[in-house]
Formats: sequence, structure tokens, C-alpha cells
Amino acid sequence: MEKLLPAETTTASSELLPLVPLETCASDYDVQFTVLDLLMMLVSGFLGTLTAVALKNFFAEIHDHFGKKATLKGGHSGEEIDIVPGNSMPGGFGHRWKHGHDILNPFEVDWDFYINLAKQSGTKIPVHLKAYFYWLRHLFQDTFSTEGLPLPGNSILRLFCNFSDPQVRAFLQVFGTIKARDITGSGVTNLLLNTYLKCRKDRMNELSEAYMFFAANAIAFLTGLIVPVNIRSANLNSIPILIHFSRKIYKN
Repeated sequence: MEKLLPAETTTASSELLPLVPLETCASDYDVQFTVLDLLMMLVSGFLGTLTAVALKNFFAEIHDHFGKKATLKGGHSGEEIDIVPGNSMPGGFGHRWKHGHDILNPFEVDWDFYINLAKQSGTKIPVHLKAYFYWLRHLFQDTFSTEGLPLPGNSILRLFCNFSDPQVRAFLQVFGTIKARDITGSGVTNLLLNTYLKCRKDRMNELSEAYMFFAANAIAFLTGLIVPVNIRSANLNSIPILIHFSRKIYKN
């Protein structure tokens, strides 16, 4: 014979845990895409990469514009971090990997140089803060360059990599730099997809939306690696986005 629970226990349990219809639970975790949904995943991912590619030369011109302007006029021309120790001329391909462009290693920076510039600017804020601002502005402007800004912590790589090797530099230029054009392309991908989901007739559940964002950003990341070599770039800021939506998928 079946063993029945006391009536009072059954009543208490039902009050604590209200019953939810099974079909409601299923709809919260169903993942079903229409043809248009799949098309939008592809289009938003591809357009993100195409945007990054299309902006390469335009953003490079922006960097060159600021690279020719003096610091006190909003640029970074002649700043000490562009002169690699042992050289007399600033710049040169790969120079950012060799000195002063690691946001996590400010100890390589000649702060007296920036403090003098801050004093010349007649700043009303502490000169040390203005000096730090000048350095950060230089790094930000370098993200617009063709090569991009080396990843934070890049100075540690000097212990393991030979930056004089063209193959090493070519690899790092694709997989080891932050580029404003990639960030913009990633923004286009997510903006397009978010706009589509808001305009969609039927509201998707959270799990389906997470899958769509994950797929679109994965497409944007991978297509950035299969374009011609001279415009190839790993969209590194897609990685934290992919991790975020991976966690949402796992949670759901």
C-alpha cells in the first residue's frame, strides 16, 4: 500500500512551494529560432567584422592626425614613450611593444617629461594628475593606429618574445592588440542584434537571447580571423562578451 503524508505536512508544503504549470517551465527554457533569427545572427556578426575592416584606414588617419600634433595641442607628437631606449628617432613599427605602452607598467615612463608638460599647460588640477592624463591619452590615441595598442601586461612578454622577429610582431599585431576599430565593430554587432530583439514580434526567453548574442559575437570574432592578412584582427573585446553570455547560458 502507498504511504500517505499527513494532511498538515501536505498543506504546509504546498504553501511554501506553489505549483507552476509544466508548460510554463518548458517555455522559459525552450530554444527555437526562426529563419530570420538565424539570418540576423549571421548578418550582425558579419557586419561587425566588415565595420572594423572598413574603419581601418579612417581610424589610422585619426591616429596620424594626433601623432603629428604636440601634446599641449591635444596630440602626442614627440612624447618620450615613442622613443625606444637606445634609439634617437621616435616611432618605428613595433615600438609600442618595446617601451612605455603598457598601462600596467607605468614604471617605464619618464614622468618628469610629462610633469614638465603639465606645468607648461597651466593646469588648475595637480600636475601629477595632468601628467598621468597625458600618458593615458597617448595610449588611447594609439588604439586608433593600424597596429593598435598592445594588451595590458605586454611588457612581461619581453621576457619570452623576440619583438625583432617579423613573424612574432605579425602574430601579436593580430592576437595581442586592442584596436578601436574592433571595439566599434563589436558595438555594431551587439547594437544590431539588440535592436532586432526589441523589434521582434514575440519576446524571446533569456536563454534564447543569450544563444543569439553568443553566436553573433562568435561569428564576428571568427570572421575577423579569415579576412585577408593585411586587415586580419582578433576582436579581443569579444572574448569577455562571449564569456558573459556563456555564463548566462550555463546559468539558465
